[in-house]
Amino acid sequence: MHAPTKAWLLAVIVYAVFACVACGRRAQVKSVTLDIPGTHPVRVAPIDMEPNASQLTAVGESPKRGRPGWQYGYKDLYLLENMLRESIPMRGGARTPFQIHLVIRHVLVATSSSYDAVIACVAWALTDPNERLIFDEQFYVVPSMSSRGLAGMKNQMHVAITARVHQTAQDVASGRPPAPASRDTYDDFDSAASQVPPWLTSYVSIWEGPILSIGRTVGGPSQTHLVHQRDYIDWYLRLGISRPTEPRAPEEPPQPTAPRPPGYPPATHP
Repeated sequence: MHAPTKAWLLAVIVYAVFACVACGRRAQVKSVTLDIPGTHPVRVAPIDMEPNASQLTAVGESPKRGRPGWQYGYKDLYLLENMLRESIPMRGGARTPFQIHLVIRHVLVATSSSYDAVIACVAWALTDPNERLIFDEQFYVVPSMSSRGLAGMKNQMHVAITARVHQTAQDVASGRPPAPASRDTYDDFDSAASQVPPWLTSYVSIWEGPILSIGRTVGGPSQTHLVHQRDYIDWYLRLGISRPTEPRAPEEPPQPTAPRPPGYPPATHP
């Protein structure tokens, strides 16, 4: 009697734990309300993050002793992918959609006791319903300081990426030139890095008593250079798409030889 009861209770507990975890993961998936006219169906392919893309600068504190989730990880990538999918202006349905392919190339979390910052390098491409590459770009993201805390700044980074990618995808699919850079996104590294202080400081407590504490201020570079990406993704190679063949220039017809004047010696050929 007791063994089945214990097994049943264990099964209920395990189910409840997994249900809570699943609910927690679903609750974290957010969408963004975009003021973008959805005129072309779009699909988001599984997004990716390059090896060793995630970097951390923690001034004054050891990351192992600090808050969990400081560094940008695959859980954050999961949230970005779902935000991109939940915020699609127009879904595919029965029509063959355009497809978005996105890669996080670098992302740096810089934190101290007085300042948090996130800066990332993002590359993405758009293929048409015939699986032809029609657009790609690489840009940088730096969430503004209106959202304090690393969790809020990561979410704001996802919002900036989602807004820029979906707006540009609809523009390109419609034959329009891409709109100017959206909020918190930058076309080049220098413009993005200028939004992050080059030097961070933290107050480190050495001794704490019941009334007062003794500490010191330490500092260190934010190391935004870790995000600078000088090369670009070869999307034809990455996606296995055939490169377009350039039309050959027509050959010029041979020029007629001018007649030789009378008495001029004939041409000799070797």
